[in-house]
Amino acid sequence: MVGKLQPILAKLPKEFEAAALRHAADRDRGRQEAVRNVEVMVSEAEQAAFDIDEVSEADLAPPHFLPSPVMPEDIEAILSDGKLLPPGVQCRALGDFTFGILIPGAPDEARITAKPDLFDEHSESLQLALYDSPIFRKLAADAIDDLAAGDTAGTNLSQCHLR
Repeated sequence: MVGKLQPILAKLPKEFEAAALRHAADRDRGRQEAVRNVEVMVSEAEQAAFDIDEVSEADLAPPHFLPSPVMPEDIEAILSDGKLLPPGVQCRALGDFTFGILIPGAPDEARITAKPDLFDEHSESLQLALYDSPIFRKLAADAIDDLAAGDTAGTNLSQCHLR
């Protein structure tokens, strides 16, 4: 908990060095200058507008979010049943709650999961497919477009997004 003192403490070795390297006759004046410089730094630090140590716990509290209208289990059910996906979307189970999904227009198959804990463990190789994630938004937009064109495949996904 150094707070505002951190910049001052970082500069102290140079102040001590400058005072110690003076000629013997001039060292007393060097010490006085070092003390004066430190006092100026302390005064400037006290006048600073922001102090990390003064931030309250209330300032650090995360915002409250509304619960998702779609649960991970809902997304897994949709990914597991090709009839619920928009036309042209290819999805295959890879095991351990992961899926390989190829969306029309995407260059490669994406490896996804709807399990946040699994994503946390493998974020370098998985995308998280939860409500309002980029991959969910793409799937929902495709489903809504297909529904508007009269194709009822993907209806469940489009209804999830419209809730």
